Amino acid sequence: MLCLVLAACNQRPLESDVITVAVLSSPNSLDPRIGSDETSQRVHQLVFDYLLALDDKLRVTGGLATDWEQPNPLTYIVHLRKGVRFHDGHELTADDVVHTFGSFIDPSFISPRKGAYRMLGSVEAVDRYTVRFTLK
Repeated sequence: MLCLVLAACNQRPLESDVITVAVLSSPNSLDPRIGSDETSQRVHQLVFDYLLALDDKLRVTGGLATDWEQPNPLTYIVHLRKGVRFHDGHELTADDVVHTFGSFIDPSFISPRKGAYRMLGSVEAVDRYTVRFTLK
């Protein structure tokens, strides 16, 4: 018991730019487009923000999106929060969203999550902070 107490006293302070996660198994991917196991999904929840999310009453709420509209049954227009930064400092733009969601409709991209996006026909940047999703 004394060894455990002494070992606990020897911990270094946590660094502010390091995320430490204790898990029983390693995630199969840190890419949220690919990782589908439970550990990967838990890490994704801690590290990444969602474009849209569900609240505790299952209502759609904004994550990276400030607001969204549906001008017709097959089109969704999403407006992004400005000033959101990636770990390397570059700002999130519509091009980043197009890249992420566009990969799901790219036939050469392999992911166990592609089935959830089978109704997505296209995704395009309207301007720097606006994305248009068109369903099939």
